[in-house]
Amino acid sequence: MNMLLFKKIMKRNKLALISILVVLGVVLLVFIVDIPFFMDKISRGSSSLRENIISIAKVAIPLKDRILSRTVADKLARIQSTGACQFCDLTQSNMEGMDLKGIDLRYANLARANLYGTNLTGANLRGANLSGVLLRMTILKGSNLSEAELTFASLIWHDLRDVDLRGADLSSANLTGANLVGANLSGINL
Repeated sequence: MNMLLFKKIMKRNKLALISILVVLGVVLLVFIVDIPFFMDKISRGSSSLRENIISIAKVAIPLKDRILSRTVADKLARIQSTGACQFCDLTQSNMEGMDLKGIDLRYANLARANLYGTNLTGANLRGANLSGVLLRMTILKGSNLSEAELTFASLIWHDLRDVDLRGADLSSANLTGANLVGANLSGINL
């Protein structure tokens, strides 16, 4: 009888140990793997797969940052050190006067952020949410704003030369006096 009880306990412990190891393996992969790079690599050539992966990443990466208790300050430090923060949630962040030339903020949420006087020359803001953003004195020359959401953005007298705005949502945006020479405006929503 004791031997039968011992076997049952060992069987339960093995299942518990295997379950714990699987969970730890998944957690380790989530924290170590460069998710944006991986998603970009596997989704090339398949637009529907790419769209699905991007939709998942828009939820998964900010969730990962929340689980790791990453603050806006942590994300800004990441931007300064790595030059990228794809899918980051930077809602209402203050980036006034920062030099973010050539930075990669694809699909980042910058809604209502303060970008006053920020240098975003050549930045990749593809698919970023820039709704209600303060863009006064912001330098956007040569930036990629394709598929970006710029609803209610104030772009009065902005120099938007050579900016890629393909598929961007500019509904309710103010473009009074904006310089759009050389800008790609195909498929924009006004």
